[in-house]
Amino acid sequence: MSIPRRRERLPRARILSRQILISLVVILGLVLSLYLLRRKVAPPEAIDTLQVASQGLSLNGEEISLKELGERYAKVRTPRRIDVIFDTQMPWGESWAIRDTLKRLAELQANLTITGLEEW
Repeated sequence: MSIPRRRERLPRARILSRQILISLVVILGLVLSLYLLRRKVAPPEAIDTLQVASQGLSLNGEEISLKELGERYAKVRTPRRIDVIFDTQMPWGESWAIRDTLKRLAELQANLTITGLEEW
């Protein structure tokens, strides 16, 4: 028995190393694409409910003043939405300051969406 020549042993090693290299490149590509997709996914939009009644304002069930509302949403960085619910028994003129504040916030903050103002 003689040892096979070196040339006859090399092609097998090359084929195996190519398969390993291709597998590593594919795995690296999958990991990179998952990483990029995670970064592209936008954060979910936070939804707040503002109830406007003649007794006052209520944000998510907690009492809040108009000044606190303006300060809270003055610097919004993440996407947020405020659903506004007006009391139907509320006199029409009482809601003007609230409507003006909410419209001003919506104009100043690109990430803030306010719904419910159109109906009132």
